[in-house]
Amino acid sequence: MHNFTSLRLAVLVSVALLAGCNAGGDGSSGGGSGSDGGGSAASGGGSGSSGGGSASSGGGSSSSGGGSASSGGGSSSSGGGTASSGGGSSSSGGGSASSGGGSSSSGGGTASSGGGTASSGGGTASSGGGTASSGGGTASSGGGT
Repeated sequence: MHNFTSLRLAVLVSVALLAGCNAGGDGSSGGGSGSDGGGSAASGGGSGSSGGGSASSGGGSSSSGGGSASSGGGSSSSGGGTASSGGGSSSSGGGSASSGGGSSSSGGGTASSGGGTASSGGGTASSGGGTASSGGGTASSGGGT
């Protein structure tokens, strides 16, 4: 009888240990960070970085080497692609940068801003009510400078 009780206890301990190991599962996070060498990285509220693909983030920061970066309310930076931001800041090396109410800067492309600041090296800069400065292109502003 004593041996049977010891055997039952050993089985229960083994089952508990196995259950503890299985509880860990894989490493997936709903709001953590997603990084991808050349693909796409999507994150609920963290940061998404992508070497050459697309990075989308709900409210964090997105950076993309040569693809497209879109952010709901954070900051988006793109090396040569397109950067669009709802209310944050967008910077683009040679592509187009559009911002709802923040600041947009573009090296040689087009920068348009709803009410913030738009600066363009040699392209076109248009601003609704902020400041628009252009090196050699066209600068039009609704009520700013």
